[in-house]
Amino acid sequence: MQVRNAVAYPLLAAVVVILTLTAAVAWKHRRREIVLTQSLALLLAFALLVMWKPYRHVEDFQPPLLGSRMDVAANHQLVAFNVPAVAELGRIKTLLTRGEEDGWWHFEASFVTDAWHDA
Repeated sequence: MQVRNAVAYPLLAAVVVILTLTAAVAWKHRRREIVLTQSLALLLAFALLVMWKPYRHVEDFQPPLLGSRMDVAANHQLVAFNVPAVAELGRIKTLLTRGEEDGWWHFEASFVTDAWHDA
């Protein structure tokens, strides 16, 4: 997510600059229909900026910190964790539950121990 945020914000800023410059040039040449179109696009860009909610707890989502090994599928739609018994199970469970409650993912736990249920 950090990479996505680092790319998304500068790209959105570039789009806003291009739309603003295009609208300014259109205004100078009295092309009001272009100004209107660019203004609507600017409003959409600002709406995206306001509604954009990057996952704030992504720094917690690092396998070395969690003490687990992570495998990612080629399409990035499936992530599998192999969590060792010495890992901080409570922290992992809290992170996964919080992400699911925030609507970022769905998770399923399989082959879990009593320690996982107690965490």
